[in-house]
Amino acid sequence: MTAEEYLKQYAVMRAEVEQKERLIRTMGREIFGGPSDRITSVMAGSLGRSSQGNYWDPKSLKKFKTELDKQEDRVRDMRNFMMRIINQIDGLDEGKDRALLNGYYVQGMTWGELARQMNYADVYVRGYLKAAALNHFDKKYHEFLVTYQHVTK
Repeated sequence: MTAEEYLKQYAVMRAEVEQKERLIRTMGREIFGGPSDRITSVMAGSLGRSSQGNYWDPKSLKKFKTELDKQEDRVRDMRNFMMRIINQIDGLDEGKDRALLNGYYVQGMTWGELARQMNYADVYVRGYLKAAALNHFDKKYHEFLVTYQHVTK
């Protein structure tokens, strides 16, 4: 896996975390407020019953709570992955590399925004500085990148 492929996973992970956190909030409300058609209609097949009615039978509640716990565990794993990327970027020696990789891959800035912020020409940032920063990241974490498996697949 290249350094760029690895770092691009951050944005996908951030989007997935936001979506899962919204799902978790909705599921949490349903545990305390009873089932509704928003979430439980999707899960009705796995719960083995209709989602009609505002009650939980103990077996369905346990399955629903287990699913909620799995979603929370997945979010925790994704946040740990995101923190690893931030820490790896912070571990680079060059300030330019850290600013560039953090700005683009973690904060979601454009290359143009980074060029203006760093007071460089766009073409220089998109070309040479980007290539140099990714090369430095790859050199420092090469063994990790070679053995790393895609999280987002």
